[in-house]
Amino acid sequence: MIQQVPKQRWGLTAASAALLLLLSATSAFPLTLEKQSVPKTPYDPYLGPFHQVAATPVSRQEFTFDAIEKWTRRAYRFGYEHIGDYEWKTPEEVERTFTGDCKDKALWLFSRLRASGAPALELVIGKRRLSDTKFHAWVVAFHDGRIYLLDPVSRGSVWETSDFEWDEYVPAFSYDGRQSFSYEFRPMAR
Repeated sequence: MIQQVPKQRWGLTAASAALLLLLSATSAFPLTLEKQSVPKTPYDPYLGPFHQVAATPVSRQEFTFDAIEKWTRRAYRFGYEHIGDYEWKTPEEVERTFTGDCKDKALWLFSRLRASGAPALELVIGKRRLSDTKFHAWVVAFHDGRIYLLDPVSRGSVWETSDFEWDEYVPAFSYDGRQSFSYEFRPMAR
């Protein structure tokens, strides 16, 4: 698990998550999650290993759904080992020790998918459940017009993002190697 960065102006606090749960439970207050490109996030100082992976060229081989399934299952089989909230293992360290926490396993998966030719991926930091107090990391893959959520800690399967409720796998920040993104709940336009 990733600890919440102390600066409360970023992401969701426990109080704001509880309020969103309460307000969204009523149809009178429908919400949408908006994604926006941002120049920086509070996790930027800790993303060195991610930027190393993202700087490697994407393989030119044809990317397939089979590759998504293969690498997600393999990442799930790694043991869980948490060494520090802001310390990231490199994919090579995960491979060598066969262990990692959510961010380490997500980064390993991101690197393998890039090496398999995935043209559009994001590493996501957010909440597994909106009411969670700690942050979690997973990968989102965009393939053949679909958006897949890949959680190498909680799930060894490939899921479409539409398979989850609105308060599950709630992103706070995501990174594709070129841009950083922030997410915010906003009232839906009527």
